[in-house]
Amino acid sequence: MFGSNDKRSARHPAGPDRHHRRSRGRASRTAGRASRTARLRRIEWPVATLSALVAALLAVRAALSIAAAVIGLFLASLPRRTVAAARRVPAALAAVRHPNRRATFAALTSAAVALTTAAGVAGIGAGVDSAATQHVAATSSIDLNDRLVAAQRADRSARTATPAAPTPAAPTPAVPTPAKKKPARPPAWVAPMAKFELSSCFGPRWGLMHQGLDFAMPAGTVIRAAGAGTVLAAGWTFAGYGISVVIDHGNGYLTHYAHASKVWVRPGQKVKPGQAIAREGSTGDSTGPHLHFEVHKGAMWHQIDPAKFLRARGVKIGC
Repeated sequence: MFGSNDKRSARHPAGPDRHHRRSRGRASRTAGRASRTARLRRIEWPVATLSALVAALLAVRAALSIAAAVIGLFLASLPRRTVAAARRVPAALAAVRHPNRRATFAALTSAAVALTTAAGVAGIGAGVDSAATQHVAATSSIDLNDRLVAAQRADRSARTATPAAPTPAAPTPAVPTPAKKKPARPPAWVAPMAKFELSSCFGPRWGLMHQGLDFAMPAGTVIRAAGAGTVLAAGWTFAGYGISVVIDHGNGYLTHYAHASKVWVRPGQKVKPGQAIAREGSTGDSTGPHLHFEVHKGAMWHQIDPAKFLRARGVKIGC
């Protein structure tokens, strides 16, 4: 009995050694789990960061797609003329002649191409869209470069082109010079006073024959020659007429101006129609200031009606 028990004890040792081995196994398993957990935790942060970055890039791509759709709808709603004008903007920018401005525009174009390429790379999982974006950007860049080259060639050709011959100006039509109006000829005959009132006419008066016209105006009114002629008499010449003037008109008629207060002409003096010859008064046989005007035909004292004489020569007068 004792021998068998000793052999079992040798194959399966009991006691403290067995418990020690068990505790060491548990410790090794726990340490393995801890190390795996630590490794997982070290990998978890980069993965989460990368996932967030991918999500942000996808959001940017979605925003760009929405913006492109909105711009497309906006352009579709514009009139055709506005769209055509917008398409001509790159050509207008390409026509800039200053070399520094052309270099700036080329740099801006390259930057736009780079941004478009970056946006295409950021779209993870959208390889087809990225390739299409790069293709469109490259095509736009080539198109803009071609426009720049064409603008430079056009600029050089415009500088070297032969200037067009100036178009001869149309002959200016001659403006007709208006004919100068000849000054109106002064009248040959006028009334002996510029303004007047007739107080007596030619004909019978108070039982006697009144041989002239009486012009009643305030004393001192200017008396003027009825027509051109030569002074035949001036002053106190004829009885009853006071201070008077006689003018011979050279056509067989004489005019007599009586009862003046003062005369400004002398015998033999030439006078013109309307020239001042005396001042009205009340000298001689007179009851008040007035001008007694007579017309003599052929010689003195062959009086005729002065009103008819003046009317026949275009002077309107009463009586």
